[in-house]
Amino acid sequence: MMLSPVLSRLIAGTSVTLALLIAGCASSDSKTAEGERPAVATIPSKGGGLVRDSQPSDAQSKTNSPENATLVLPTSGRIHSVNPGLQFVVIDYTLGGVPALQSLLPVYRGDQKVGQVRLTGPERNGFVAADVVEGILQTDDEVRIH
Repeated sequence: MMLSPVLSRLIAGTSVTLALLIAGCASSDSKTAEGERPAVATIPSKGGGLVRDSQPSDAQSKTNSPENATLVLPTSGRIHSVNPGLQFVVIDYTLGGVPALQSLLPVYRGDQKVGQVRLTGPERNGFVAADVVEGILQTDDEVRIH
């Protein structure tokens, strides 16, 4: 099965983040002599080695540490392609979950509502087809979940 480039990057980023969290937790239990710097965890990656210090420096904010991170999934999709003749669009939900089929969803361009779609399927790899119920839609319009 071939993954979309966006989904592949999301999975790779999540894997690296998880590895960093595990390395940070493992190194925080080790004791160091007074004045010594704690061990540095090195995690190889496709683009070279990533280095993570197990203790935040004075310049780093403790609120930005991985222990306080919250994963936030998007609550909207983007129109990937439009077929004006057959009145349907393909919506990209690769960064979040696909809403239930037959959902009636508003479409926005910026802050202005420009139309409405009904998810009809099929759905594959985070992309789903939808019928245009109203409006003239364009690529990159945002399909929001109420």
